[in-house]
Amino acid sequence: MPRVPGATDDLMPTSFVRVLVVGSTAALISGVFCAGLGRVLMRLFVVAGGRLPTFSIVGSLLLIAIFVISVLPGAVASAATVQPTPLVVLYALGVVIVVYTGVAIGVEEWTAAINHGVSNAQAALLVLLTLGIAVLALGNPVLAHRIALRLSTRSPIGTGPPAERRTDTEPT
Repeated sequence: MPRVPGATDDLMPTSFVRVLVVGSTAALISGVFCAGLGRVLMRLFVVAGGRLPTFSIVGSLLLIAIFVISVLPGAVASAATVQPTPLVVLYALGVVIVVYTGVAIGVEEWTAAINHGVSNAQAALLVLLTLGIAVLALGNPVLAHRIALRLSTRSPIGTGPPAERRTDTEPT
């Protein structure tokens, strides 16, 4: 049977495909986790503001998509290299996407809460929930990076010893 160029063994695809799979998996895990927590915090925000929550499945799926897409390029880069510069740039661009969307949604929700009338205690709780969402937006890239690093140093099916990290991409 002919060998596929770039394949390390019969069970493992080429390194390019492996990097894409590892990066995509890391982005999906991190994005779904952070979006799920974000949705819970948004629901608590609406309830704390004294309003009835009205969330849709489409809105939740869109939130998941934003969180996953925002870290996908950085997670793929994390699986491919240990160079910090491209990682910082790619993750920073992803954070900009999430922060821009979050500010747009946040301003709308804060306006609705203020128009509904909130007490000082409610306002304090809303500030804490807003900070929690900000932590998720900034924590999503960190989580995706850590997952990508962890997955990229494992054997293909998890039965062998951990693979060595690529040394050809380490900083000089």
